[in-house]
Amino acid sequence: MLRKTVEMVGNMNFVENRIEIREKRIRYTAVTAILSKVLAMLVPLVTVRYAYDYLGAEIYGLWNTVLSFFSMFAFADLGLGSGLQTALSQSSGRDDETYGRKLVSSTYLILVISTLVILLGVLIVFPMVDWSGVMNVESETAEKLVGAVVLIIVTSKLLNVPFSLVNRTQLALQEGYKGNLWQCAANILSMGLIILIVLRNLGQIPLIVASTYTVVVVSVFNFWIYFGIERKEYAPRLKYADRKAGKEMLRIGIAFCLLSVFTSLGLSLDSFIVARISSLGESATYSILYRAVNLIGVGCGMLSAPLWGVFGEALERGDDKWVQIRARKTALLSLAIAGAGTLGFLLIGKTVFQIWLGKPLEYSSFMLLGMALHQCLLSFISSYFMVLNARGVVKKQIYIFIWYTVVSLILKFAAGRFFGIDWIPMVGTICYGVMVVPYVYRTAKNEIDRREK
Repeated sequence: MLRKTVEMVGNMNFVENRIEIREKRIRYTAVTAILSKVLAMLVPLVTVRYAYDYLGAEIYGLWNTVLSFFSMFAFADLGLGSGLQTALSQSSGRDDETYGRKLVSSTYLILVISTLVILLGVLIVFPMVDWSGVMNVESETAEKLVGAVVLIIVTSKLLNVPFSLVNRTQLALQEGYKGNLWQCAANILSMGLIILIVLRNLGQIPLIVASTYTVVVVSVFNFWIYFGIERKEYAPRLKYADRKAGKEMLRIGIAFCLLSVFTSLGLSLDSFIVARISSLGESATYSILYRAVNLIGVGCGMLSAPLWGVFGEALERGDDKWVQIRARKTALLSLAIAGAGTLGFLLIGKTVFQIWLGKPLEYSSFMLLGMALHQCLLSFISSYFMVLNARGVVKKQIYIFIWYTVVSLILKFAAGRFFGIDWIPMVGTICYGVMVVPYVYRTAKNEIDRREK
């Protein structure tokens, strides 16, 4: 009897210690994520004056146009990063290091092969494309540089795809704070190089190379130190690549990729709708307002982002009650912060825009309210999305976002035409609140309850 009591107390202490470690890592990752995001926003504000003056309006515009044009490479990892984050966190929860090693190696093998194939295709097609026409280049100077700018940005984005996978590995193993610190270093290094190149007049192309390739170089260092020193047991090796693990990663990765596409369609087309219904001028105003209000959701999202890997490990260990409590606490905290942000925008938003832009930004409070309430909903439900991601419940998310995208886009167009563009964000918010939030909350709760049974 005494022996059983001692064992029970020991197990309780072990579980409490495990939970304490999780909570500590969540805090580390959240704090460093906020620091990384703040730097990511501040660095462009500091460097834009140097880069814009040095490059000139057209070359600076060309640079940003090319970056925007090739934003499609955000999907170049085929969703495998998200898939690895889910599967590796689950294998960690089962203490199955062998299978975790297979997951990492198989994912890297697939990504390296796919990246090389895409890169080869780009290099073959590149000389055949009239990039001056595609990018609507007018001056002779820009025409000479357009090919080099395209090549620099395309190659950097593609090369970063496999190396940046280390960040997903770190998040899955509850060490996301390490990746965040590397991102902070990349932002600081990029800022320093841009200022140095401008002050020393080293050239326009070197400036673009330095700004673009800094992220790649930092990712390589993160990869080398993490897999070469800190986590050698997970270092990708060809001999660990496994057919079964590769199939699992492709299956869940492609599902996550589709989810990203439908999520982007459902949440990012408002400015396009405004442009179609009203004008490009109104669309620009709408876009500025949306980007500012979107900071509410981005900030709150940093609180829930670390939970993906943590929940995957915790659910595999049977710590379902802790997951339920942590998801609820994070949801309520995020909602409180988003609510405070909404109130702040409503009270002093116009003053902030006046200071920021140097002139008034004309918008209606009703439009702002619709956008802000949407961010409140996103902030609240984010932690429950992490439960679904941790369990690999992706198909249900795809289905609900397909319905949400179709219904909300139709209603937004109708409301914009009949009642004015001020109604577009409120319609999106109502659709999200009625269709997505209850469904995701209920599905996540059922997932946790199913685990408990």
